[in-house]
Amino acid sequence: MKGNTGFTFDFELDSGYRIADPAGLVDYLSRSAWSVRDGYMPNSVIYVQCLCNVADNLDLVVAGEEAGWVKKDSQTHRGAAENGYTEVSVWLLLNDSYSKIWGSDENRERLGKWPGEAPAVPENLVVPR
Repeated sequence: MKGNTGFTFDFELDSGYRIADPAGLVDYLSRSAWSVRDGYMPNSVIYVQCLCNVADNLDLVVAGEEAGWVKKDSQTHRGAAENGYTEVSVWLLLNDSYSKIWGSDENRERLGKWPGEAPAVPENLVVPR
């Protein structure tokens, strides 16, 4: 393990598609980040950042809460930006005060031993419009 190591998924969704299961997306990407075997365990945060269709009004913070990776009302940047950008932070910090605020201990416990197994891609996670 090296210093503070995070993992970021930063993507733009093609306008011909929509995310049908936002909570499933946050769950899948959190578990996927934990399964990467590049020598460094994520020990600070997993970021999921998406530039999505504005009409979808996707809020990845709400999706993270619904998936159980984000403590209710612990993240203040709620809702999609005017351009459709949305993000969520799944915290993993080994710090008691952060764990109480952001649920780091629960997230690490849920992920289990690192590296985890690569999860199967959920069906109908992203679907055509």
